[in-house]
This record gives sequence, C-alpha cells and structure tokens, in this order.
Amino acid sequence: MGITRFTIIAGLMAALLPGADSSPQRIISTSPNITEILYGIGAFDKVVAVSDYCTYPPAVKTLPRVGGWENSNLEQIIRLRPDLVALSDAQAPLIRPQLQQLGLRTLVAPTRTLENVFEAMKLLGLATGRQSEARDLAAQVHAKLDAVRLKTSRLPRRRVLLVVDRTPGTLRSAPVAASPIHSSTASCAVLAKAKRLPSAAHEGTR
Repeated sequence: MGITRFTIIAGLMAALLPGADSSPQRIISTSPNITEILYGIGAFDKVVAVSDYCTYPPAVKTLPRVGGWENSNLEQIIRLRPDLVALSDAQAPLIRPQLQQLGLRTLVAPTRTLENVFEAMKLLGLATGRQSEARDLAAQVHAKLDAVRLKTSRLPRRRVLLVVDRTPGTLRSAPVAASPIHSSTASCAVLAKAKRLPSAAHEGTR
C-alpha cells in the first residue's frame, strides 16, 4: 500500500478543492457498518465508493470498490476525489496516516461496543449535516433493541457460539465474539438471552 509521487500530488490537489469545510459531497466508506449508517441517516447519495465487503444497501453494487480491510487502494481513492473518507477505528491505524499525508479529510467511527454504534451515528450525522436523521436512526435502533429485550425477558439463557469469521467449510481461524463488553455483536446476542461464556473462550476457536 505504498504511496507514489503521483498519488501524493493528486491527493494534495484534491485537498485544495472547494467545499472542504462544508458538508461532504463525495464520501468514501471503507467499512460496511459505516456504509449502512450513512444509508440509515439519508447520506448514501453522497457515497461515491465503498469497501470490498459492503453489501447493503443493494445500491452498493453499482459503486466503485476501494479495497478490503488492510489493502485499501490509495490511488483509486484519490481518483475518486473524496472530500471525506470514513474509517472504522480498527482500520484507522492501517490507513489513516497515509490518507492524512495525502491531505484528505478523514473521520474515524468507533465500532468496538454497542454504545460505539450510537456514537458512530452521531459522528457521521455531524459530519454530513444529518444530525436530526442520526438522532432518529439511533432512536429506531434503541426501540428495536428494547423490543428484543422485552420479548426475551422471560426466556432462559442459551449457550451460543457466535462466530464472526472463519475459514469456509471449517471452524478454523474462527474468532468468537463471546464477551458483551468487547463486542457490539456479542452485546446484542446477550441482550437476546445468549449465555455469557467463560473468559477462556474469548480467545476464539482454533
């Protein structure tokens, strides 16, 4: 993911485009959760490219792709002239320094916990001028979580294996989201009456 001289020049030129201090008109999302939040707050029409892993909304099928988790294509990003590149906090150490070196505006969305999801909605709402829509989306999600909590309140807790990634056809290299403290996905599972596993299971299944 090296930076060529052409990429640096193009990035600096993109940074000098008008409108850098206004609501972004050309957003690149490098993570599926960010893409879905942008859609949820009504800012998807400003998205000009997404990651290789984005599948929702269906309209992502028509957008250019800028790479995966660790291999974002910097020259492709520059060619698309974004005025905002939105990253997840887990990705930020891998790509944000290069984007900042190119003079590109970035936003890092927290994604580690369930509460982070609502923080990300607020941040993206502020960045896109969609604060009201972000508040509405957060309220809708809170309401759905409350409905699940109510529906499952009298159910017994179940032992659940929550696999967030794996080698296809096997359980090899399958990290397990077992702690509600460290994972938004696991928090939702616990809310729905999944039983919290012993801490030894947090390291994953090999």
